[in-house]
Amino acid sequence: MLGSPVTDIPPVPFSIPRGTDAATLIDALRGHLSLGLREEPARNPTLTLLDTFDWRVHEAGGYLALEAAGKARRLTWWPPDASAALASAPVPGLPRFVTDLPPGDLRERLTTVVETRALLPLVRLRSHVRPFDLIDGSEKTVLRLTLEEHRAEGAGHRNGPWLRRLRVLPVRGYPQAVDEVLRLARGPLGLSAEERPLHEEALAAVGRAPGDYSSSLDFQLAPDQRADAALQVVLRRLLDTALANEDGIRRQIDTEFLHDLRVAVRRARSLLGQVKGVFPDRNVQVLRKELGWLGSRTNVARDMDVYLHALETYRGALPSGLADRLEPLRGFLLEHRARAYRDLGVMLDSARFRRLVHRWRGLARRPSPRRPTAPRAAQPIARVARKRIWRAYRGVMRAGSAIRRSSPPRALHEVRIACKKLRYLMEFFRSLFPAESIGQLIKALKAFQDNLGEYQDLAVQQDQLRGFERAMAREGGLPAKTREAMERLVEHLAGRQAEVRQHFAERFAEFSGEETTGTFRRLFRAAPKPGEASA
Repeated sequence: MLGSPVTDIPPVPFSIPRGTDAATLIDALRGHLSLGLREEPARNPTLTLLDTFDWRVHEAGGYLALEAAGKARRLTWWPPDASAALASAPVPGLPRFVTDLPPGDLRERLTTVVETRALLPLVRLRSHVRPFDLIDGSEKTVLRLTLEEHRAEGAGHRNGPWLRRLRVLPVRGYPQAVDEVLRLARGPLGLSAEERPLHEEALAAVGRAPGDYSSSLDFQLAPDQRADAALQVVLRRLLDTALANEDGIRRQIDTEFLHDLRVAVRRARSLLGQVKGVFPDRNVQVLRKELGWLGSRTNVARDMDVYLHALETYRGALPSGLADRLEPLRGFLLEHRARAYRDLGVMLDSARFRRLVHRWRGLARRPSPRRPTAPRAAQPIARVARKRIWRAYRGVMRAGSAIRRSSPPRALHEVRIACKKLRYLMEFFRSLFPAESIGQLIKALKAFQDNLGEYQDLAVQQDQLRGFERAMAREGGLPAKTREAMERLVEHLAGRQAEVRQHFAERFAEFSGEETTGTFRRLFRAAPKPGEASA
């Protein structure tokens, strides 16, 4: 970043204290060096750091930086130590989606990481960079230095602090030069090695930190924690997640904002429905009803997002002569998506939504009563969680064991719902149980769910496409060739659904095998561990 590495040895950055004059620092360096110091032309690039809202690039390792120098723009994926670029490509401007990038290595790598998420500018650095070459008696460059000043700017931080660094860039084959400069930097120059990468320091300057948003569940609950207090931890996190996505939904930045809000709502509703007797029933009933309302109000917009994303897959499933005939369906989906998102904006501005948030926040933050009226409020959360997970697991086993070749699709859907409830509980309370064991159980459950989920999704897609076909006909936007393509698509989906159905017995046998069953019994049916309150 801000200079091409010249070896596979990572650059070594030193922070320059406030009040240290750059000219004085260079003079001191010249006075102590046994080598010559040659200054190269200064540069004034602008650097913009990008990532998705949920930090997918950071999670994959490293960071994205768009460097602008004059009219040139280059997007580079750097490793955390900024040693050698992982991938890089020239770009015309700030990309929003991976599809905006030119074909090549960077686009291919990012596609598997970013998927459909937007790339968001997180912080911009206005930089002044003075490069120096250390040269030996033969005028050969044996080391490079950059004296850097960066001003961080971000949302609400137009004139952030100056970040000042001396960066040592080794040249392969000259370790003595590296050793000499490092000794000078740490000794006579009095500089401290900067442990934080520049991108993290820049983010911190504008109030951000890598990973400060995630929709994943990672609670650290104590086994003897009161059940009501533990559930409040979960409810607060789910509320924070839902609200964090509100602005992205309003601005229609990408489709995953709505997805994450819906998942948070679904999880909260499931938690309140499954772990009963922890809060007063009246509070729970009202909030669950309102969460159901919120979920239902987001259905149409999510459907439009899903089917627009699926269009390319649908096109690939049809003969080449029919694929292009789905274009009227794209127009229908875009039009109805626009309406659905306008309705979402109205809903998010409504008094009912504000009351829902108020109720949710109130239940999640109310002080735990010393004498609760709810029967399980003061019980240890480990005891409550174990019982609820065991009951949910038995529900999955009963529903799965009842499936026969003649069972209707609705029966498989009920198994899927039972699995989803069990999965939520295990994810909420996984910190209460041995990490490796519960991790293996969640993995096994997910493999079973994948079969059920694909089966149900294929059934829903057939019904939805038939519904879209009827709606397009009513609205006068269904050419005969498009009808033919959609009917062929439904036939294809029905065939795939039948294939998936054939694998149910195998997947259920794997999930209900002796090893998995034994682990469920050992974790969730066993007596409480020593030191934990008994049931």
